[in-house]
Amino acid sequence: MGHQFRFYLDPAAIEGLEVRFDPGESHHLSGVLRRGTGAEIEATNGLGELFAVRLTGKWGGQWHGEIVERTAAPEAELLPLALALPCLKGDRWELALEAACELGTGEVWLVDYRQAAVAWSPARADRARRKAVEALKQSGGTRLTRILGPCRPADLLQIFPGEQIYLADAEGQPLEGIQTPALLVVGPEAGWSGEEEALFRQAGAKRFSLGSRRLRSEIASIAALAALSMKLNT
Repeated sequence: MGHQFRFYLDPAAIEGLEVRFDPGESHHLSGVLRRGTGAEIEATNGLGELFAVRLTGKWGGQWHGEIVERTAAPEAELLPLALALPCLKGDRWELALEAACELGTGEVWLVDYRQAAVAWSPARADRARRKAVEALKQSGGTRLTRILGPCRPADLLQIFPGEQIYLADAEGQPLEGIQTPALLVVGPEAGWSGEEEALFRQAGAKRFSLGSRRLRSEIASIAALAALSMKLNT
C-alpha cells in the first residue's frame, strides 16, 4: 500500500467490505485533496489495521468506499503509559495532547483539578478526540490513543494502583525505574489542592523531578512523557 496520505476510519463505520468516512475525513478527501469516485486511498481504523479503499460515491456529505486490501500493520503496540492531562487556558493543552499521541501513549485522561483555571467542557473533550485522530494521521501510525474522561483525580485512583502512578513534582527524586502500566500525572499550573495532594500521597503515588526549572503544564507533560518513554525503551 504505497499511498501518500492516510485517512482514519471509525471502526463502527466498517461493515464487511463497505466503509463510510465521517464528514471531516470526507471533506479532506474531496474538498482538500480532490479525490473522487474510483480513487484508491489508504486508511486505518486506529486498531493496528491498514486498508486500501476504493471510493464508490458520496451521499449525505460522506464518502463511501469498498475495501480492496486489508492488512495488519507491522507496528508496535501503544506504550503501556497513560497521561493525566489538565485543561489549560486557550489551546495550550493541545501541544501536550498531540505530543502524547504522536509518541504512542496508550491513553490520555482529561482530568479536572480543583484549582485549574478552566475545566474540560464537552466541546473541549470532543476537540481532544479529534486532535488524537489528527495526530495519528500526522505520525503515520495505525493505533489510536484513547481519550478518556473528563474525570476527577479520585476517579483515577479507582483504576490505577498507587505504585503505578507517577507525579511530576519539583520536589521529587530522579526517576529510577517504572512499573507498567503507568499513569503520568501533571498538575495544573496553580498546583494540586490539599485534598488532591493527600489522595495521591495516601495512594502511594511516586513523585519524580523534571529538574530545577519551573515548567508550564504542557511543557512538563511533554518532558515527563519523554522521560518515561525512555525508561520503557531501555
